[in-house]
Amino acid sequence: MTISRLSVRCLLALACISAALALSMSYPRAQTVSGGAREVPAKMIPVPDTVSPQMKKLIAAPLSPTWNVIPKTVDEWNAQVTASANGTVARLKPMAEALRVKVTPITVDGVKAFEVKPEEIAPNNERRLLVHIHGGCFVSLPGESGTGEAILMAGLGHFKVISVDYRNGSRPSLSGSSRRCHNGVA
Repeated sequence: MTISRLSVRCLLALACISAALALSMSYPRAQTVSGGAREVPAKMIPVPDTVSPQMKKLIAAPLSPTWNVIPKTVDEWNAQVTASANGTVARLKPMAEALRVKVTPITVDGVKAFEVKPEEIAPNNERRLLVHIHGGCFVSLPGESGTGEAILMAGLGHFKVISVDYRNGSRPSLSGSSRRCHNGVA
């Protein structure tokens, strides 16, 4: 089968016209809001059916009313951090009881910390000590409110854990926070 020169030229012309039309069309684009942020329409995200009933309950829980509130002053930060910490401590106490873990305030070389210890330490963990530094980013989870992961490590892993309570940023002397945190674990 042979293709004539006229057929080839017609196909090339048709391809060029199609490409020109395609490139000249305007496509809908996401609208850009001032500051370069993009607005995404709200949508419902279903709770996955591949997780346990307990995890489904956690995932389906409503977001904290302050999840996107950014305080403007140190006093507003302190009030938000304190309210969040109080709520967290209230939830941690039953978790520690259920996991049979005792949380005790201690001081290590002048640094506040918490000894988090299960009722029974696993035999292979008797000579082990885990050091926990909470994820509050020098802003959140002060005091006992920062011991959540340590309680889980102690209760589920049957380890003794030291949870370091480093100084938070809303308090004076942030510059020494990481040094004091290091001193507590060194």
